Amino acid sequence: MRETLTLIQAAAWIGQRKEGTNLAPGWLKHRGLLDVLRETFLTIDDLPELRETLLEEEDQIFAEHFSARAYNFPSVAKYNRHLSTLVEEQMNLLNFVLTVGGDHSIALGTLSGVLRANPNTKIIWVDAHTDINTPETSPSGNIHGMPLSFLMKLYQHPMTDEYMDFVPRLDPKNVIVIGARDIDKGEVELITKTGMTVYTSKEVKAYGIETVIKEARKKLDPYNKDPFHISFDVDGIDPTYAPSTGTAVAGGLTLNEAKYLIEDVRRTGRLNSMDLVEINPMLGTQEDLQTTLDTTFSLIQSLKAPESKTKNDSSDKKLPLNLN
Repeated sequence: MRETLTLIQAAAWIGQRKEGTNLAPGWLKHRGLLDVLRETFLTIDDLPELRETLLEEEDQIFAEHFSARAYNFPSVAKYNRHLSTLVEEQMNLLNFVLTVGGDHSIALGTLSGVLRANPNTKIIWVDAHTDINTPETSPSGNIHGMPLSFLMKLYQHPMTDEYMDFVPRLDPKNVIVIGARDIDKGEVELITKTGMTVYTSKEVKAYGIETVIKEARKKLDPYNKDPFHISFDVDGIDPTYAPSTGTAVAGGLTLNEAKYLIEDVRRTGRLNSMDLVEINPMLGTQEDLQTTLDTTFSLIQSLKAPESKTKNDSSDKKLPLNLN
């Protein structure tokens, strides 16, 4: 189990249109993030913030042509190219890599780096959304709703192929979404086409988080041998617990459910990396911000070295895909 943690601060917001997620890493550090991490890991390697850069002229021309379908695409792609290199380097040092965002478009970089370091890594994607839109299906054009489609190579275009040549293909069978409850029509078709497994928040409530995560791990890693990565969007949790986020949707996971999910995967000894994204300190009241901060730190504390299970995890229920 990796006990040295590398903290990557992905100070980015350009995968969507609400500024503020770029401020989250600095805000969390100012409010005590490093102290929480020191309680959880033996050694902390705190890397400088990775910030967005200005577009070059030729990129700007392309951005203007493509912006209606994929907002800020060249900037997002260039940022994630740098991020993927950084993540891959730290994964190869055998550190646990925690990337704090940033909007969820940074998963293009984190997952690319993780998969290049170990192509067999299995992905647990916690989110209110399935983030598998393409530029053709997305109602908003925001790339934070598209990372899985780009990672799975579902959208082919000469320019996107060029800008995202650093992205290895993610096999849909190697990712499972948990907590979804706001799924676009085009995404439903893509989920059916790819066969990607989605456990909605309704299913979590109906079957219990223990059953869902057990079934998810069994599907992803039937031989109990491959590493895991959790890509955790705080809007996967009900906004009662994390109100300071840009696309909150009611009916999400409880804090205890989210903590159990992280603890369970950590308990395997093969959780090697995690994203924590879409925290926006520019949104909400002071009370909202404090609630979101407390939730964020509680999630990170779930990464503590695990003890043996104390809850009953013996259910053999099979969970159907439910997108209704």
